[in-house]
Amino acid sequence: MNKERSLEEILHSCAVLRCVASLQHRTLHQFDWFISACIWGKDGSYGEKGTEVYRIYSDRTSFRLDSDDRVLVKWAELFEEYCITEYGDDAKICPHCASLHK
Repeated sequence: MNKERSLEEILHSCAVLRCVASLQHRTLHQFDWFISACIWGKDGSYGEKGTEVYRIYSDRTSFRLDSDDRVLVKWAELFEEYCITEYGDDAKICPHCASLHK
């Protein structure tokens, strides 16, 4: 049985993947950028990377209009997928962040 992960658990995983686990505010900033790029990045206002994020992920964000209490978790899961693609898997985590991994 798969346990649903919390927003905190998912974003912590993203911080570890990004190798900024001790500076988690950086992950929150990028999470905000990712959501904005998914919604409004089509016109290039979030740079080339934002346009690429929009192209890859925007068609999978229809949940943003849902009224359930898991919308932020769904965003975080999509962001985690982005982080895995962008930064690699657990094998590439630096030793410091690996020690912080739960």
